[in-house]
Amino acid sequence: MPMWGRMLGLGRSENYERGIRLFDQGLYEQAIPCFHSTLNERTDALSERLARFYLGESHTALATAFLQRNALDRAEAAFLEAIEINPKYADLYYHLGTTRFKKDDYDGAVAALQRALEINPRYAKALLLIGVALYASGDHDQGLAYAQQGTEGDQAFPAARLAEARAADERGDTDEALRCLKQLAEADVDDIAFHTKLAIDLFRRGMFLEAAAEFRQALAINPQYADLRNQLGVTLFAAGRDTEAEAEFRQALVINPRYVEAQVNLGLALERLGRADEAGQAFRAALDLDPENVVARERLAAPAA
Repeated sequence: MPMWGRMLGLGRSENYERGIRLFDQGLYEQAIPCFHSTLNERTDALSERLARFYLGESHTALATAFLQRNALDRAEAAFLEAIEINPKYADLYYHLGTTRFKKDDYDGAVAALQRALEINPRYAKALLLIGVALYASGDHDQGLAYAQQGTEGDQAFPAARLAEARAADERGDTDEALRCLKQLAEADVDDIAFHTKLAIDLFRRGMFLEAAAEFRQALAINPQYADLRNQLGVTLFAAGRDTEAEAEFRQALVINPRYVEAQVNLGLALERLGRADEAGQAFRAALDLDPENVVARERLAAPAA
């Protein structure tokens, strides 16, 4: 959730500003062409990054709305649009996998979830869901092995449900085993989504501390969710809690050491804390992960304050 443009008071084009207004009103379909127009303009790298981010978020919001209406084909198409814009977000591949799973497209779900795990090998929910998809497609041993990996060390998942699935599998009741695995994969997802949505709404209204409290509620359900850690960090940064923001970005990187967005955000937080050398290290680490990252390049090239 890199909303740095507003925080830093950067000037934007008319198309960008109109797109943001529509985005804030929940008019995502109308916002999309505005952000496309922004990308077609000659603008600076950070402006392009922000427009690209909100374009991806608009497609993601549309996809989520389609999911809620059970319009699965449209949701899948919207997630694919978001991925084309932001191809390095593990969460988007996870949601694409979830959508395909709901369509009973288990091979497609596995392919999307494998991509999420390439980006973040510790993504517990993706490990669990890929296990369920593999089990549903008939690969029972590998499915249970992935489900085990997804639940290990994460208190968000009730271990008893996995034990029930294993017991059912051992007695040959694969339907019951799959039912248990599906219940396990769905545990607490609605609560996480509820708190996250509320946090994002509060953030957009400038209620940063209240938003941070909701992100913490979501993290209490699943503390190993790197994207939520990063979002909480951005929210704390917006509230002027720079040291707390730094801690959340670092924790996101513990969960997913290849998380480029968190690495860039860590650099920005360190920069504002006056720790220029450490900020430079963070930006260089981001470039090691993503040599084309424009924000890291710009910050390293910026003259010292």
